[in-house]
Amino acid sequence: PAADLSTVSISRGLRQVPASSAGTHNSSADTKRSNASEGGVQAPQGVTTSNASAAKLSLLTGIPYGLKDLFAVPGYPTSWGLTGLKNRTINTPSWSLSALSGAAGAVLLAKTATGELAWGDVWFDGITTRNPWNVNTGSCGSSAGSAVAVAAGLLPFAIGSETWGSVVCPATTVGVTAFRPTGGSIPGHGMMQVSYTLDKTGIFCRQALDCAVVADALMDHGHGADFDTKDPNINSTKDYTPRLHQQDARKASQFNYSAYQSLQESLPESQQPKPWTPDGHAFLPPTFEQLPALSNLCIGYLDGTNQNMIDALTALNPGCLKGPLPPPGNSGMVRDVLSTILQVDVSVSLEGLWLEGYINQDDHWYPLIQLGQVSPAAAYVKAHRLRALLLSQTKAYFKAYGIQALLKASKSDVGTDGLATLLDIPELLLPVGFTVAAQQGIGSSTGDNSQQQQQQGSSSQQQQQQ
Repeated sequence: PAADLSTVSISRGLRQVPASSAGTHNSSADTKRSNASEGGVQAPQGVTTSNASAAKLSLLTGIPYGLKDLFAVPGYPTSWGLTGLKNRTINTPSWSLSALSGAAGAVLLAKTATGELAWGDVWFDGITTRNPWNVNTGSCGSSAGSAVAVAAGLLPFAIGSETWGSVVCPATTVGVTAFRPTGGSIPGHGMMQVSYTLDKTGIFCRQALDCAVVADALMDHGHGADFDTKDPNINSTKDYTPRLHQQDARKASQFNYSAYQSLQESLPESQQPKPWTPDGHAFLPPTFEQLPALSNLCIGYLDGTNQNMIDALTALNPGCLKGPLPPPGNSGMVRDVLSTILQVDVSVSLEGLWLEGYINQDDHWYPLIQLGQVSPAAAYVKAHRLRALLLSQTKAYFKAYGIQALLKASKSDVGTDGLATLLDIPELLLPVGFTVAAQQGIGSSTGDNSQQQQQQGSSSQQQQQQ
């Protein structure tokens, strides 16, 4: 019953699940505890369970989540997956923590496991983050802990990061929805830096619309300033349009689904409540059919795209659906440019840890650090010029075919898979065609720049808007 649900009761219940299951999947590096509340669960600051309707809430208020152990959380270990740093704390909050737990009111339930220094699915003390569908295998990529926590039902959503494949690979391996927004749209303050030109924040959720709400909160550079200063009860969107995550949760907290259904059925379509606008009836995320401008969207797809995905889109009558199209970009060039940029950026970002003895010859990053230290400046500059050339060519590709989005199978050659991350193009991963049976015997402990990404599902690359 709704009366039995509260921020604390939901969080406490979910917290017991990671406590009992983290040993099976190795997805949680640290379950967040607080001495301020019973059982280690704490309501968002300024929100009480007895008077929630009086607080300024968002759709994420009281929703538990996990944060990859590359993001700083004051008072709790931020290990970066490294044995030598597993008790280290950073007492300046990361942007993602401030945006979600601070402004949006979500409840951080756990720091999720990360591959050692953002490489692969093996973290400190040699622990592998296991695939929940086949615990004898790994789950691929350094954001594996966040992906597994959502796939196994331990958390509603979790935050990860990607340099090259760390969101894409675990999402496709464990069959979970993920969204990696445009590079730079979510600030990386307080997140471990691997490559300042390639790093991006990623989101793992149970469905794409959940990812949209979380991404909106993370991209709110005002951290809810407008929501605090304007009346969320105003009935006109002409003067005030709340961000997606700031739809009035006070109405949602009093929401009665049966009554809402009866209301919808009794009204003509033109008078039914619109979830996108604060009209006083209900404040819910939009359904897929309610997303704007689908009829104006032209979508392309590459060879190998799941046929069920193509059929589903065809039934929704988009502006057009074209394919199979030839893949964009020069695959070999993409791989070489990514490798050149990554090795130089890593040699700078991780140089301090290397000089202090935290990185030795047996570590994955060691060869790249060595190469980056002696890489000619001219090669690095040329790589970024080629990156700009690839961006221009990709824009021309989308324009030539008249498409705004591109569907492809997640398993492709490493160059095609790397194009989106190299060019900061947003990418949505969907577990289309994912089956548990296919996971028997599948799994890898690959790094961010692996050429062994597992295939299940489809991804959508959207043309970058400049």
